[in-house]
Amino acid sequence: MDTGKTKNRTCRTTAPVPPDPAMPQRVGPVLSTTPLRSTFLCLCSVIAGALVAVFAPAAAFPAGAPVWETRAGHMVLEAVSDSGSVYAATQSGLIQRFGLDKGRNLGELLRTSASDPASFPPAVNSLDISPSGKLLAAITSTGQMLVFSLPGGAVLADTYLRDPGVPPVIRFADENRVLVGFMNGSIALLDWKSGHEHYRRQIDYAPVTNIRLAPGGGRVAATFRSTRIRLLDLSDGSVSSELVGHTEAVYALVFMGPDILVSGGWDGRVIRWELPLGKPEVLLKDNTYVYALAWDGQGKLAAPLAGYRIGIISLKGGTPRSELVGHKAFITALHFLPGRGLLSAGSDARIILHEL
Repeated sequence: MDTGKTKNRTCRTTAPVPPDPAMPQRVGPVLSTTPLRSTFLCLCSVIAGALVAVFAPAAAFPAGAPVWETRAGHMVLEAVSDSGSVYAATQSGLIQRFGLDKGRNLGELLRTSASDPASFPPAVNSLDISPSGKLLAAITSTGQMLVFSLPGGAVLADTYLRDPGVPPVIRFADENRVLVGFMNGSIALLDWKSGHEHYRRQIDYAPVTNIRLAPGGGRVAATFRSTRIRLLDLSDGSVSSELVGHTEAVYALVFMGPDILVSGGWDGRVIRWELPLGKPEVLLKDNTYVYALAWDGQGKLAAPLAGYRIGIISLKGGTPRSELVGHKAFITALHFLPGRGLLSAGSDARIILHEL
């Protein structure tokens, strides 16, 4: 996944930063107090604390402790998970596998090679796991498309897609077909075994940034490095509607059922849409780029926040937001793993399983 531009952001913290022990601290004069004054000050402190507890707004829940944290070989562009492993695609051309229990590095499925000593190896732009969990698809910055069997990792297909341009996104439509998004704004549906293209449609003129299928498989949502989201018919690639509400490029998509879509992008907005033509409902606005979203299927949404934090937002009953920390750069992948927690990965090469 292309993470596009970067910008300096002011990181907000939810707690005071402790003083640096290496720096000299200012020490004020010591004030003497009588026992009566000490008692009075203590009583005022207790009353003030009680008033704060009653009238202060509810704070975010404490951040969950990480179950484990590991590092990929370079910035993670996309990460996915099956029942036993995490697979990370990196800017340096790797697909690395990590054990889901402890985050142990289990080796590489792929290491791309540079065309000459002065060049960088092609990046692995995108990954996806098939609906059965038995296949892993990958696309590189040179148009190489690979399909691996899982959990063994055997290569079942290895082909190069014809132009135009770098294909940033690949998604399984079903066990036999994949959707591929291209830099020129076109989307193709093809058979990964034979390479046969069922169609290739010019949807936009900006690069495709994400593709997601709705539960049931008939509706496709696609984002581009523009402000619009297109809804497509999987059968022929025709555009059924457009969603307008973001003010900058859109990158993140997650379906919350067949008729509810949530999106995020460079404008820091997380928007909920009732399909096909619902008005945008802004769930969150923060000073960050939203490259990933996750839905737990029950009422909680995970989204990036400013300062490279992750917010867990309850959409039922107005439960206060909890926050998770650990990343030092933009978050590029989020996945709820039932019974385990929340998996995150980012352009800081960190991969973290958070306890919820």
